[in-house]
Amino acid sequence: GLEIVCYGYVAKHFSLNLLADFSPAAIWLLTGVLTLFGALTQCELVGQMPRTGGLYEYFREVYGEGVGFLYGWALLFMIETGAMAAVAISFAQYALRLAGQSSDLVTVVAIAAIVLLSAINYVGVTPGSRVLNLLVVLKVAALAVIILLAFWGPAAPDWLTASRAPAPGVSTTLAFGAALIPILFAYGGWQNANYVAEEIKDPKRILPICLLVGTSIVARAKFKVLIRFIELPVAVEVEHPLASAINSN
Repeated sequence: GLEIVCYGYVAKHFSLNLLADFSPAAIWLLTGVLTLFGALTQCELVGQMPRTGGLYEYFREVYGEGVGFLYGWALLFMIETGAMAAVAISFAQYALRLAGQSSDLVTVVAIAAIVLLSAINYVGVTPGSRVLNLLVVLKVAALAVIILLAFWGPAAPDWLTASRAPAPGVSTTLAFGAALIPILFAYGGWQNANYVAEEIKDPKRILPICLLVGTSIVARAKFKVLIRFIELPVAVEVEHPLASAINSN
């Protein structure tokens, strides 16, 4: 439930540290628009094929059984599992930092979190849904607190006009693409709604509303959170493997 805040903060530092020619706010607005385009595409697809399977079903129908088969296995071994691992690592990093513990335990905490949530979902749908609802409430509450702090917390006097130095040896194109990675990751998740299309009454009407309203709310909330992050008068160094890899190139 903390990946929005964790990856939002990392993404903010990506856009500040890597980009000198673009505003971080502009990058987040652009990714929000891209997310809405994706939601609109899914709305059209679910109207044409309101079947269980989501993207797998669309790839299979449009490009054939082979592409659908490959996407299904890629989803299992790389896409979804990789996303879970990335979120677990981010959760572990920030949880240990909040608890004042050594970062050497990141892998252990990440694996424990995945095993715990997997066990809860294995028990049944009811406990899994209850834990999910709790995490959603905590996530929304955390975002609300960060946004509200903008009204009462002090802001750096030059937060809007401060210049940004480009990362040494990194081209603008590479920096722009690198900044999009964690931001798009933070926006992700909406594409999974179509997996259960056949289990929803009138999916041609309900799912498009859910996708458009949901992505719009998320984009607006995250943009407000970003503005608050940029306003923060204290600079915090954020270590991240992707940032190190990009800067080393």
